[in-house]
Amino acid sequence: MTHKAKSRIRQFINHKKRSIADEGRKIWNKRARKEKLELSEQEISKVARLFNYDSVQSLFYNLFTGSVDINKVYKHARNLKLTGKVELESSASISNQVDTKSIQKKYLKELRTSSKSNAIILDGGINQLKFTYANCCNPIPGDEVLGFISRNGDVKIHRAMCNNAKHLLKNENDRIVDVRWAKSVQTNFLGAIRIIGEDRVGMMNDITDILSKSLSTNMKSINVTSDEGMFEGIITLYVDGIVHLDKIMKRLERLQGVKNVLRYE
Repeated sequence: MTHKAKSRIRQFINHKKRSIADEGRKIWNKRARKEKLELSEQEISKVARLFNYDSVQSLFYNLFTGSVDINKVYKHARNLKLTGKVELESSASISNQVDTKSIQKKYLKELRTSSKSNAIILDGGINQLKFTYANCCNPIPGDEVLGFISRNGDVKIHRAMCNNAKHLLKNENDRIVDVRWAKSVQTNFLGAIRIIGEDRVGMMNDITDILSKSLSTNMKSINVTSDEGMFEGIITLYVDGIVHLDKIMKRLERLQGVKNVLRYE
């Protein structure tokens, strides 16, 4: 990969992260207006540090991607406004949240690898190498991707905006190779979404009806928890690419009571 190509990828990653962080700020501002909570950038920065983010932008980025629960963030934000300090949650409170780590572990275990598939074309005359999809970002057809030659000789396929890919571009760019999706991919990929909304009667039935009937999509699993009239769910399902996944997310966003639908990684 040329220096110019790597530079374009870095620019793409940084621009994408800023755009996502801006969307996260919109979610924050909407919630702040609803709850009549005003925090300065310095106060928001304190909340960000509590969640181990080095900047407000990182907090907003992770709010939008669903890596951090907005209800949990606002709980600490309210405490900060009332008491002037932020404190860690008790273990009892944490246990009521979605067990994201265990769900993610199960999800990654189920993800397909495809050294026998022809979904990816490796450029530069190295098509004979085996490849697998990186568990850290779970790329699907339509994602911007790059390849990294691992120490055992196979190629790991990463999304271009993956944090690990960004690190590899910076520190081990001599092992980066150009890859692209084949024009026709004759297989399904396991994707996942995170959905948050009102815990109303019939909500789960409406979600499953949309997926199975309206969109003819097969689900692998669904994990749901609820608290104070709101629910949070992680759904794994089979898709043929990013267009299919986006269509599912946009359809679910229109469902009554749904507040947020995000791609889950």
